[in-house]
Amino acid sequence: MSNWKTIRLILGNSTLDFVHQAMTHRFYLTCLLSAIALFPATVRAEVVSTPATQATLQLAQNTPNSTPNDSTTPSATPSSTPNDSTTPNATPSATPNSTLVDVATNDDRFDTLSSAVKAAGLEDTLSGDEPYTVFAPTDEAFDELPDGVVDALLKPENRDLLRDILMYHVVPGNVTAEDLETGPVDTLNGGLSVRVDPDKVVVNNGSVVEPDIKAGNGVVHAVNRVMIPPAAKNRLAALMPVRGLW
Repeated sequence: MSNWKTIRLILGNSTLDFVHQAMTHRFYLTCLLSAIALFPATVRAEVVSTPATQATLQLAQNTPNSTPNDSTTPSATPSSTPNDSTTPNATPSATPNSTLVDVATNDDRFDTLSSAVKAAGLEDTLSGDEPYTVFAPTDEAFDELPDGVVDALLKPENRDLLRDILMYHVVPGNVTAEDLETGPVDTLNGGLSVRVDPDKVVVNNGSVVEPDIKAGNGVVHAVNRVMIPPAAKNRLAALMPVRGLW
């Protein structure tokens, strides 16, 4: 019996046929060659010299390696995380070059206040280099006044009264919420009463609803009340005679 027949007898025909088919992959070729190396030299020579084995070896040598070359490996997909330079920042309350008047004009919560500042002739004061802190009534705060009061105050003949009321909301200097303390605060037209609580800041009979809206020449604290200076109450009562209101 030849050596080749001996191998077939040991391994079986189906096993050898499978091995020959699997030799199209280099991995299996390596396994086969390692197995053949275990046989005696005479057996190895006969196995290797068979036409089927030679054809398998030739086919395996012509089969390209399926492992992709490093140069053809696709690069990782770029991260979708935006670059720091393109990440949108939080919208600032105001730019460093904006004035207190700009803040009121550009914020739709202060439309009435913006109109009142212009009517009172305070634009230059609040647009200058000298810093001020404004306790700024929102539109909702002005809406709390009796009907007709705002329209009456915006009339040219009531300019002085309107000016006195607005100046009562303006404090000299740049006073942030952190700087506020419980006690009196001097304004351009009298003194306000401030109370600092853990959860809010009370100013006279109103509250700060948004602090520290920064401007280039000061800071704005939005408040939910229009505060009337004591000296202006009688004049306002004469203009709008609402019993017990002022």
